[in-house]
Amino acid sequence: RGTDGSLTLDFVAPRSGLPIIPTTFAAAPCLRLRTWAGTVIPYPFARFITKFGEPFFVDPALEGDAFERRLQELEAVMNHDADELDALVRMPPIPPRRPKPARVD
Repeated sequence: RGTDGSLTLDFVAPRSGLPIIPTTFAAAPCLRLRTWAGTVIPYPFARFITKFGEPFFVDPALEGDAFERRLQELEAVMNHDADELDALVRMPPIPPRRPKPARVD
């Protein structure tokens, strides 16, 4: 997930009919980069936990709002799992990203 908590999924994965395996991890202490992906680099001897969730199916026939709602359900599952693991390793929450100022030309 990115620093704003949003989930990024390739369009092909949900349309394949194959299950998506929600996978989350947390590490502490670590270096957390403020990139769109929220990259975490564990320090040596860090506590590291990985969680593989239940298979999540997205019906390839879903379209429009129904498809988006299903992906939002997956995002909620993954955010819950990530928050749970962050708490287990006592990792502070990701602060919300500040919006970029509007450009004035």
